Amino acid sequence: MYAAEIGAEARLVSGTRRSRAGLERAKSRRRKTPKLMAVIAIENVRLFDEIQDKSRQLAEASSENLKLADAIEEKLRSAGREGELAGLNLR
Repeated sequence: MYAAEIGAEARLVSGTRRSRAGLERAKSRRRKTPKLMAVIAIENVRLFDEIQDKSRQLAEASSENLKLADAIEEKLRSAGREGELAGLNLR
């Protein structure tokens, strides 16, 4: 419950006059708050899943790049070019 709404209800209880429309607006906000929180939570889950998927894709791509670098390194060695390989940093 919002502080302003608590104050409004306290004034109502204490006899301070408040418009019925104002009280209805306050009640409406309280009813909407859980719905908005649910929408935000669902969106957060969707975004989290999307980030997890992208992280998995990046890990796979990194692994493939390392395999390619290893294959290139092996080809260079087998071609007898180890001297040139010393200056290359493939990783």
